[in-house]
Amino acid sequence: MAANLFINGRRALRFAFGEVANVTDSPYPFTLLVSQVDTERVLEKRVASLGSHVERPLEPLGFEQDVRARLRHGDGREEALRARYVVGCDGAHSVVRQEAAPSFDGAAYPAGFRARGPKRGVGG
Repeated sequence: MAANLFINGRRALRFAFGEVANVTDSPYPFTLLVSQVDTERVLEKRVASLGSHVERPLEPLGFEQDVRARLRHGDGREEALRARYVVGCDGAHSVVRQEAAPSFDGAAYPAGFRARGPKRGVGG
């Protein structure tokens, strides 16, 4: 399995997933990539269908298990609220993940992934 990056209609990069694609101890032995933009679009549509909305920018400052959260809005205003659920979508250094401290019973795949946007001037 591999991923290809095309620039101006020409393949600029091919990345073979190697070991990641050969996982045999999982009920889902394949690699599935969905862009963050597509994922956010689907989730925001579902949230809207439930009568709510996603606020941006909003920084999680912390939370307690019963669930009380502290948030900072883009304008610097802070807010405390109660919620039934907390969803950690705040990246690799997630405040939600750090404070919830969930166990991780699996093992890391022997490969690393990195996301990067294009350099200025590429394709434009």
